[in-house]
Amino acid sequence: MEKEKNRKYGTKMTPCGVKKFLASLLKREAKEVPAVFLWGPPGIGKSSIVKQVAEEKGIEIIDVRLSLLDAIDLRGIPATEGKNCFWTRPPFIPEKGNGILFLDELNTASPSVQNSALQLVLDRRVGEHKLGDGWYIISAGNRLEDSSLVFQLADPLISRFIHIEVEINIDEWIAWAMKNEINERIIGFLKFRPDLLSRINENRNSINFPCPRTWAFASTLMGSGIDPVEAVESSVGTGVSAEFSGWLKVYDKLPDVEEILDGKKELKLSEYELSVLCALGPILVLRANTPQRLENLLKILTNIERKWGVYFSTLLFAKFEKEKIVRCKNWKRFYTQYSDILFEEV
Repeated sequence: MEKEKNRKYGTKMTPCGVKKFLASLLKREAKEVPAVFLWGPPGIGKSSIVKQVAEEKGIEIIDVRLSLLDAIDLRGIPATEGKNCFWTRPPFIPEKGNGILFLDELNTASPSVQNSALQLVLDRRVGEHKLGDGWYIISAGNRLEDSSLVFQLADPLISRFIHIEVEINIDEWIAWAMKNEINERIIGFLKFRPDLLSRINENRNSINFPCPRTWAFASTLMGSGIDPVEAVESSVGTGVSAEFSGWLKVYDKLPDVEEILDGKKELKLSEYELSVLCALGPILVLRANTPQRLENLLKILTNIERKWGVYFSTLLFAKFEKEKIVRCKNWKRFYTQYSDILFEEV
């Protein structure tokens, strides 16, 4: 197992890095682009990345689970016409159009099916059926050490891909979480304990485990009125729920956010411990729900320690459109302080 943990799965990229990489590849003609394999633990969004890239490019995506097929299925169904026999084209090997042929969870397919995929991945054809020139091939799968039911890819198939290992980045996830209305208590908790965003431990005392997918489940349950600790325990795991239960006590120590945003009270970070500041960020941004409060929040961010200003600002730009923030009177001073690390362009 130790040897497997040290295994390399290609260059490492965060989800945003993978999206940029794929977007660059998709600017080239599909038939010129080698197949791509995305590796990573379960629940971190590999499939979602591919679907987002297809949507942003405005092309179709065909999701094929080879684990559901037999080796012969790739050739199609045999049929006859007069005295001739031929193989009907499978619907998942399109001849026309443009899009991504997504071989998700490829390494859960049996070795015999993987062998049948060799020709498809390299030669862009299976038997007499040629994949259309407008179709890119992307695959994804879990690593051998992820406690997943996977088969090791044979070297001939491995050599037919370029390989990328998707790694979690807490700041990227927090920005995504703000846009997708993940519960503020979960965002604050994972800023405080980023190591619990994704963790697979074979010796864990709970069948479930933390990953972006299960944290999203917990947020949905909390939004449905389920007790927060029960929501985390049923979605993420028992051990994590115990820590989350302790975390909730932090909210008793929060300052009066309403008074701060209304300009009636100054925010002095030195008065609060780390956990309180992690929890404070999402609440400040989510409650900056009027033009004046947004103005006041920008002013606050230009007068606090830069480390926390970056954290709060990341949340701010995940929640609000840039155009809305740019219209604020305090925009220029704010931009001067944070433009170097927050924004590529405005």
